[in-house]
Amino acid sequence: FKYLTMSKKAYILFNETRNSSRLNESKYFALRAKESEPMYSNMAVLFVILGSSYLEIQNYPEAERLFNIGTQINPFYPNAWNGLGVALLKQGKNSEAVKAFDNISWDERTADMWYNIGWALYYLERYSESAKAYNRSIQLANNVADTWYNMGLSLATKGYRDGSLNDINNSIKAFNKAIEINSNFSKAWDSKGRALFQLGRYNDSL
Repeated sequence: FKYLTMSKKAYILFNETRNSSRLNESKYFALRAKESEPMYSNMAVLFVILGSSYLEIQNYPEAERLFNIGTQINPFYPNAWNGLGVALLKQGKNSEAVKAFDNISWDERTADMWYNIGWALYYLERYSESAKAYNRSIQLANNVADTWYNMGLSLATKGYRDGSLNDINNSIKAFNKAIEINSNFSKAWDSKGRALFQLGRYNDSL
């Protein structure tokens, strides 16, 4: 476990200094550790941590590669699949992202994971499924304004496309909840106004 220890030390230094060369050093030792201890499944955690760091510095292709390694080491590790899905989303690979998220069993999906699934489905214009994913996220964490807003956006977009007044009405309820949590949420106010206008409630939309 020499290389694993060296990788962890380099990563700690990266956190202290925010020097990307330390991150590259940590990645190098992690890859060496994988070569020397290929059956050590807990090493997947390290690659997820590294992948998350590359997400943070917006190097999405490298993040994708590292999360992929994590899924190969431990194909049952939900955080590896979630990170891979996010890295793919950031590159506009929405269909591939959904496939990555599909590898996470339902009973292991967190609120954040359902949020990411909703995000991917929205970009694929699967608005009904997207709204359902956001709703599942809300069932696990119901005080996140962004989730309520995005569910509203999925419902509203579906309603505008299909001419469904019920979806538009439900979107307003979701926007209201987002505003209740964060009264300064300008996008929620704007989206609510548009939905009201679509319903012909012109005075309320002002």
